[in-house]
Amino acid sequence: KEVAATGHTEVIDKAVPATCTGAGKTEGKHCSICNTVLVAQEEIPALGHKYENGICVLCGEKKQSEQPTIEFVDVPQKAWYVEAVNYAVRNSLMKGVGNDQFDPEGTMTRAMLVTVLHRLAGKPEAGTASGFTDVKSDQWYADAVSWAAENGIVCGVGESRFDPEGKVTREQIAVFLHRYAVYSGESCDGEVSLADYPDAAKVSDYAGQALSWAVGAGLITGSNEGGTLYLQPNGSAQRQQVAAILQRYLVQIMGL
Repeated sequence: KEVAATGHTEVIDKAVPATCTGAGKTEGKHCSICNTVLVAQEEIPALGHKYENGICVLCGEKKQSEQPTIEFVDVPQKAWYVEAVNYAVRNSLMKGVGNDQFDPEGTMTRAMLVTVLHRLAGKPEAGTASGFTDVKSDQWYADAVSWAAENGIVCGVGESRFDPEGKVTREQIAVFLHRYAVYSGESCDGEVSLADYPDAAKVSDYAGQALSWAVGAGLITGSNEGGTLYLQPNGSAQRQQVAAILQRYLVQIMGL
């Protein structure tokens, strides 16, 4: 016997408001049974920024040309890293060390990098105990380390130690950023082979995937020595180098 058609069961596809930089969509409808589009959603063009006195009245973003330049007495204005330092400080990821200095050639410690990632995440709360015997609760980096440990971004160096004052290596930076990207729900595609680097065998087993991703994403580049690029996975990173890596991460991975 013929069975009468049931008719479509309408489901509303919610409208998506347009933003200054992103297109939106009008409300639509589709059938929840057969997925037939009943009312197609139409694209709403991005609104574009509307600046008044250098600030967008829609989203509050400052016009690039209006964003202040942070000058440090030890950062030459023609240095290759000046924009990276400016970007990191302007976005509250890194700070100066006092007396109008940034200490660009200073060594970045593990505690410093974890604190930077904690700031990038918006300083979310975490448990008060990190589980590391060398991280006291009254230290300036304690909250950041606890958050990072709780979310699997750091795992310590063994024997329940974090080594907060230890110099962060290039491969550790890649691992921290890779785990942070996973934590943030960012794409971690684009891994490349490291076989062409003469020192690829020096990459620690735990860091291979992360460093492959970081190189493929252009976050970490090789060090040119005599025309040959080396990874230097165990080399320590200076503050200006970390500022450059962070700028690349925010722009190329997060799209900021």
